[in-house]
Amino acid sequence: MLIIELGFPAGRYHATPWGRNVNEGVTEWPPSPYRLIRALCDVWHRKDGEEDIDGFEGLLAELSSNSPMFRLPPAAVSHTRAYLPLNDKDTTKKALVLDAFVVVKPGDAVLVGWPDVSLSAERKEVLGRLLARLNYLGRSESWVSARLLDDSQPVTWNCAPLVVGDVGFGNDVVRVAAPKTKAMYDTGCTTGVSGGRKGRGRKTAAPTRWLHAIEQGTSDLQKSKWSAPPAMVFIDYCRNERCFEVRNIKRPVRRTPVVEGALYAVDSKVPPSVLSTVSIAEQVRRNLMGAHRRIVGDPAKVSRLFSGKNADGTPLMGAHEHLYYLPLDRNGDGRIDHLLVVGKIPLDATEALALDRLNPCRQYAVGHDIRFVPVKFGTREELVGKSKEVTSVTPFVPTRYWRKGRADFNEWLVSNVKRECSSHGLPEPIVVRPVELLDTGRTRKRWIEFLRSRRKDTPRPGFGFDLVFAEEVPSTFSIGYGAHFGLGIFIGTR
Repeated sequence: MLIIELGFPAGRYHATPWGRNVNEGVTEWPPSPYRLIRALCDVWHRKDGEEDIDGFEGLLAELSSNSPMFRLPPAAVSHTRAYLPLNDKDTTKKALVLDAFVVVKPGDAVLVGWPDVSLSAERKEVLGRLLARLNYLGRSESWVSARLLDDSQPVTWNCAPLVVGDVGFGNDVVRVAAPKTKAMYDTGCTTGVSGGRKGRGRKTAAPTRWLHAIEQGTSDLQKSKWSAPPAMVFIDYCRNERCFEVRNIKRPVRRTPVVEGALYAVDSKVPPSVLSTVSIAEQVRRNLMGAHRRIVGDPAKVSRLFSGKNADGTPLMGAHEHLYYLPLDRNGDGRIDHLLVVGKIPLDATEALALDRLNPCRQYAVGHDIRFVPVKFGTREELVGKSKEVTSVTPFVPTRYWRKGRADFNEWLVSNVKRECSSHGLPEPIVVRPVELLDTGRTRKRWIEFLRSRRKDTPRPGFGFDLVFAEEVPSTFSIGYGAHFGLGIFIGTR
């Protein structure tokens, strides 16, 4: 027994039965043997070199010697509608074109079996090579993967040629195009084919060779005025009447991904300077609060994760659960090229949607907007990764004031850094080493050049540090005064 497997990687089989118009929305199912034989001819001509025409004709003759059986997988019927222009001056005139197709699960396949065909090893090798090179069956969007199967495994066939009077309960009859056998064609049996007339009073004869008759295309039929292909016959097949009924499958419920923040790319004709980090961060916060207010429809319901305030307007205290707005210079050129908005607890659906609807910010000094293009949403660890060593990229501003005589100033600074790390949920660093300025290799900025306070606040001194931790910490974080607005940002170095 010979068995061919036809898989459809895209999950679709596009083909219209012979004698039907595409706009009737009728699909060919099962795939007709006549179509399969002609597809093998096409592959042989285009991809196989055409060395042995007699051997190839003998192979196809064996496949056409009797009608195959099918095992059809569960399927459904669908279609697309396209309104195509008619090349008319009135551009509103369009023609409706339907594209009907059979839908199958991408992993399922159609099996085609010939019980009485047994090919020689040489012809099996040729057929296997042709099937491997077959990339579509039917219309060009009907991708196919074909191969020979081992016939040792039993197959339950559910579509076979109709035996007279044996339709059976639950089945229907479908007309399928099949190739004439070579013996039938060679004996001159042309039932169902009317010889046309070319010009006046002259009949156009069918090709004398069976293989050439198989290869006749639509243009050949029209030129010769034949009513049907000379080497094609219709065979009635018995098919399950419910072959296009698909049972509903319960799919596992998709869990909503955890979103703790977002990373954006900054797009502007004039990218903002890192010195204005605080100003940009404050604008981002206002814009996100506005986006969330429009989503929930009530200013009183704006998320505290955006505002950093309780419902009564008092600032949140303690665990720093509200979002951090961190403009970043990732390429070290002194210009902000990314924005990280991240928190410590998952956002709800409205808060995540507000992140997706972040509006541009205005640079009033230069007159160009700053647009934020979402690059990635996810958890804090997914957005920033881990590191043990970090360095300052914006000035660390202490939250307390040093008083002369209480302690050495440098020791006081180190203790402030450690205290702030603990306040923001980080372990205590084992090394705190001062850094005089920001030096990226492409730009050098002194900490005093940075904007070091929010609006209406008095500027404070800023400092830089290299920090080393005994365990991995987020490779981007901020601590100190203005930590939620881009001051005291540290990024990983290794």
